[in-house]
Amino acid sequence: MALQAYMHGPTEDLRRRGYTSALPPSFEQALVAVHVAAGQAEVEFTSELERVNNLGTSTLSDAFLRQLDALIFQFDEVQTVRYTVEGDCVRFWRIFESNDCHIRQRA
Repeated sequence: MALQAYMHGPTEDLRRRGYTSALPPSFEQALVAVHVAAGQAEVEFTSELERVNNLGTSTLSDAFLRQLDALIFQFDEVQTVRYTVEGDCVRFWRIFESNDCHIRQRA
């Protein structure tokens, strides 16, 4: 799946061609599951995501969220996505200094 490949990070060939990721290399263990039902995706991460250095900084958080959205919304059936840490949406968004659960909409 595309999200698992993203969490693993760019291959050596892609890195040589200038591709980067907002996550540290080989971070696929932070992805628990992706569920899609009735047009909404739910992406669940482990608490490992909370330990990524500087993920909450504005530049890195913007890149990370844009990369996640691009991966999820490439599937036509997905209209919204809810990101969680261990099932908790607010916990995911606290990484980005928000105390609310945000449901991302297809652009």
